[in-house]
Amino acid sequence: LDQNSSEAHKWYAIALGSRGEFQGVKEKILDGFEFKKHIDAAAELNPGDHITHHLLGRFCYEVSQLSWIERKMAATLFASPPSASLPEAIQHFLQAEKLKPDGWKENRLFIAKCYIGEGDYNQAVIWLDKADSIPLASADDK
Repeated sequence: LDQNSSEAHKWYAIALGSRGEFQGVKEKILDGFEFKKHIDAAAELNPGDHITHHLLGRFCYEVSQLSWIERKMAATLFASPPSASLPEAIQHFLQAEKLKPDGWKENRLFIAKCYIGEGDYNQAVIWLDKADSIPLASADDK
């Protein structure tokens, strides 16, 4: 892995994240730390990449949604389990939006999900409407 390539770090993190769909909790947690290390490196090397900020937002969102048992398992594996909050996730998603002003549905959906988690339903509706306003580009957008 080229340590000076933001793209290498970003795509390595994406591969780790994709692998998590098929793993148990322990492996997900282990990969989560590795994911964070590589996505932070990608963001440091290229702070203007909207996808990297979206991925940082996804990490923060997912960590903030960990169940009690997942947090306890992470605490037994590591001195300190990963921590992140919905406001941190929102910050990263909004930065991605700023870097790609025409936006994309998935990013706007996650902004709305964060606001729902915060109990700010007015903002959630605004972002859902913004997501809905983007035309479907492919069947994956449905």
